[in-house]
Amino acid sequence: AGVVDAIGDDVTTFCVGDEVFGQIADVSTGRTRALAEYLCVDAAVAVKKPQGIGFAEAAAVPLAGCAALHAVRDYGQVTSGQHVLINGAGGGVGVHAVQLAKHFGATVTAVCSEAKRALRHDIGADHVIDYRKHDFTAGSTRYDVIVDTVSSQAVRRCRRVLAPQGRFV
Repeated sequence: AGVVDAIGDDVTTFCVGDEVFGQIADVSTGRTRALAEYLCVDAAVAVKKPQGIGFAEAAAVPLAGCAALHAVRDYGQVTSGQHVLINGAGGGVGVHAVQLAKHFGATVTAVCSEAKRALRHDIGADHVIDYRKHDFTAGSTRYDVIVDTVSSQAVRRCRRVLAPQGRFV
């Protein structure tokens, strides 16, 4: 995340002074190409940073956001009307996963600490389970998709609350 200092002749999406962030890992290897004060990147790997968030927050979005997108959309195949449980909804990937599952039309149950309850509702969770007080694997609700970002429960326990054709990510 940073400020555009210069642009190439063919770049039309950015101007000098634009605040941007992006994912700079090499797609084929997954290795980060550079950590530096100045970095030359292809315009296709950056987007404008929304006002109201800092550079540190913006820099965290690509990794956690992409992990959540792959979990919810690609592996979980979440669609409208499904019941989705996000275990670890209080962390970086979990926060994105809650919002993405809601975006795809799911009813979302977030598992996190009581301290994070209000924020989970604010970002779209329909239900919040405090993992310190309740074991989500002992409930009667069946979930079409469980996205587990913390592995706090054994998969065999999670199967108890997974719908017959459900997906565990």
